[in-house]
Amino acid sequence: MIIAFEGIDGSGKGTQSAALAGYLNEKGADNVLFSFPDYEGTLFGGEVAKYLNGGYGDMASLPAEFPAMLYALDRFEMKKDIEAALKAGKIVIFDRYVPSNFVYQAAKLPEKARVAFIDWVKKMEYGLLGLPEPDCVFFLDVPPSVSRAMVLKKSVRAYTSQKEDIHERDGGYMEAVYGAYRKTAVQDGWRVINCVENGRLLPRDAVLASIIKSLPF
Repeated sequence: MIIAFEGIDGSGKGTQSAALAGYLNEKGADNVLFSFPDYEGTLFGGEVAKYLNGGYGDMASLPAEFPAMLYALDRFEMKKDIEAALKAGKIVIFDRYVPSNFVYQAAKLPEKARVAFIDWVKKMEYGLLGLPEPDCVFFLDVPPSVSRAMVLKKSVRAYTSQKEDIHERDGGYMEAVYGAYRKTAVQDGWRVINCVENGRLLPRDAVLASIIKSLPF
């Protein structure tokens, strides 16, 4: 069983994926949590960090395929560990997975080019690289107006000394990513978790309760 958490930056993916792992542990369900990108644990995770810090230039100067390949190869480096966990019968939980890649990069493109690009990323990650497809994807629905405040509250992160990386500081881009996530969630049948009420983020346990109710087992 593979469960992936998706959503824009600051939507609570790390918090909720860890909370679900803890809940499953309490219930005696063996599980393992992977967080992508693995900035310090893989070679290509380090390259993703370089990209997010502007080391390869600004987003507009790079074809969407370039960062997509960096993110994909970061996951590929962890493929053996993922397969080993699945073979051992563990529930695998992802804090970001393949959907992050095709949504974030497709959001940079004109609408008419997005379907073909998403198909290309899926063929690369699930096909060529052989990464397993998720059984369940949770989309944590938090609009940019709320998520940006959460990003700015974060302590210093391992991959950057900046308060916002090149994705996060571009408000228009994050709006496009959010819109692409919402559309893809409907098209691909993801489980949508509403995390905001009256413009404020719901408490962690309230969101977790909704996630638990939506588990496929």
